[in-house]
Amino acid sequence: MSIISTRVTEEEKEMIKMYAEFLGMSVSDFVKTSVNERIEDAFDLSEIEAYEKRKAKGETQFYSLDEVKKQLGL
Repeated sequence: MSIISTRVTEEEKEMIKMYAEFLGMSVSDFVKTSVNERIEDAFDLSEIEAYEKRKAKGETQFYSLDEVKKQLGL
């Protein structure tokens, strides 16, 4: 497993440590989770933006549940 380090002020360090403790997590797990969530949020936003562009161009199609069941032979 790799190690990534970052520089923070003493105030930031204490804030991160206190919040991680509040959540019942280690500082490492808290930072790792926070970074992963930020990446996921950015990806989700890009997917939403791409969908909105397709929708504006009329390139999206919607199906009812009954239509989906029929297409799947259910």
